Amino acid sequence: MGPRLKRDSRAKKEALLQKITKLEREVEAQPMVPALRKLIEAQAQLKDIAMKGVEKSLLYKKQRYYAKGNKDLEGSDQVGFVPLRQEGDNTRRTLDIIDALHKKEESAILLSLDAEKAFDRLGWPFMFETMKCGRKLENPEETHRNPWKTYKLHADVVLRRIQTQNPSMYTVDSHYYDHQLLSRTSYTDKGEKHEKGRFLSFHSITLWVSNAKQAASFYCNKLGFEPLAYKGLETGCRELVTHVVKQDKIIFLFVSPLTPGNEGFGAHLQKHGDGVKDVAFEVEDCDFLFKKARERGAVIIKEPWIEEDKNGRVKFAVIQTYGDTTHTLVEKLDYNGVFLPGFQPPLFKDPLLPKLPICKLNFIDHVVANQPDNEMVSIADWYQKTLLFHRFWSVDDKQLHTEFSALRSIVVANYDETIKMPINEPADGHRKSQIQEYVEYYGGPGVQHIALNSSDIICAITNLKERGMEFMSVPPAYYKTLRENLQTAKIQVKENLDKLEELKILVDYDEKGYLLQIFTKPVQDRPTLFLEVIQRHNHQGFGAGNFKSLFEAIEQDQAARGNLTVLTPNGKMENL
Repeated sequence: MGPRLKRDSRAKKEALLQKITKLEREVEAQPMVPALRKLIEAQAQLKDIAMKGVEKSLLYKKQRYYAKGNKDLEGSDQVGFVPLRQEGDNTRRTLDIIDALHKKEESAILLSLDAEKAFDRLGWPFMFETMKCGRKLENPEETHRNPWKTYKLHADVVLRRIQTQNPSMYTVDSHYYDHQLLSRTSYTDKGEKHEKGRFLSFHSITLWVSNAKQAASFYCNKLGFEPLAYKGLETGCRELVTHVVKQDKIIFLFVSPLTPGNEGFGAHLQKHGDGVKDVAFEVEDCDFLFKKARERGAVIIKEPWIEEDKNGRVKFAVIQTYGDTTHTLVEKLDYNGVFLPGFQPPLFKDPLLPKLPICKLNFIDHVVANQPDNEMVSIADWYQKTLLFHRFWSVDDKQLHTEFSALRSIVVANYDETIKMPINEPADGHRKSQIQEYVEYYGGPGVQHIALNSSDIICAITNLKERGMEFMSVPPAYYKTLRENLQTAKIQVKENLDKLEELKILVDYDEKGYLLQIFTKPVQDRPTLFLEVIQRHNHQGFGAGNFKSLFEAIEQDQAARGNLTVLTPNGKMENL
């Protein structure tokens, strides 16, 4: 190496060492993420330059500085940024594990994590979840503002938590949409499985309404349902009347009181208005699932019981979930009747219904619940603990927001992933979130919308609009951006984009597939429950790429209702 190159190399090293020293002081004084990231990058650059022994020793001491005081956060097989440990240690450990497994004739998966430059690749929501698993914090977001003071962690140490403490394995997918890089977390570990029994599918949705007959007629005329069954005065039921409607595998029950003295029902209607009271699951071994739920702390509404008629027997049990909402477990023991014991065929079928276009709604895709702020995680944990559901998907307000409002969401699912329950909560914004508006008008947590899966969404929406159903609408700019982004996408949308734009159907996609979706306006006067129509093409997300456009459409309706409030500088909310 010539004298000039030596001088250049020496100058670079001296400059980097000075930069590292300066950055360390910045991190100590004002521990912000950008400074920490620059510090790590500067160290990596220093490694790439030939160093003298004294300089290597200095860097080694700096690396020890990161791990100092955090031994409780180091995994036994972690090697990154941990002194006196080498990759060869893990190689030998791996060979020992393989040998032991062969001798015991057991199967296992060996997972190795490489967290190099993790601060560049991880979203903060992912980091928060990891930190929560490792240590209980009153406010994990404080780590975002002051990570050095709270943990003094390098990204390797943070990610190590996934292997040692976190029961779920994470994958992060990215979707470039609306000129923003949107990250969301998917979970591949299904968690614990029941020794016996299974949650099979959604069985039905029960809505408590002020006039069951009219509500059922609305869903039949506007949404393509057909009357299925009835229970009321004519069947010997003196307290409540129930109209049941069905479309393919989707079943809705509309229930109203028959007498003026039903205080519980009256209080529910006064507080919530028309809305979902119960989300029923069809199950195998109701007794076992109920027993396990009770052992894990479920609030019991009604112990298991059997109803029967000439068509057979059905076992039921009811437990409490969020707010005043319940889950009914339904086990059909040997039943082959029209619906359930005690129900009869409908007394009247509207002759107009067969003349209306078919809507092609096939099954319940998911049921979305809105929660007040800071209650989403506890509800998700309840499903995991009580019903042994697992986290399926999640996003937070760093990813799902407009200029003015935001939300966070966790999706839980049963082991077979035939039941999916997104759980939303509002996040702070300059204006009132649509989630907060729901919570205020519903009087607490409840079902915000029900997603209905269609095998042909273009036909479904065309016919639903012909029937007079109202849908939310996004601006034309949405489709201009969509066309631009699809030009570089790895997937190809089979449907005609002009037709999708005409019907205002939204598109979300990743590298594997896409979904099509559209949302109705609220189906009652209160801005609470609405419906979604969705069609999936190898895509198991929930339309995160469309949330910004959807929020903006909802905000237009909020403004029309006089509910779009703005956060003033003094911290008060005022109507626009």
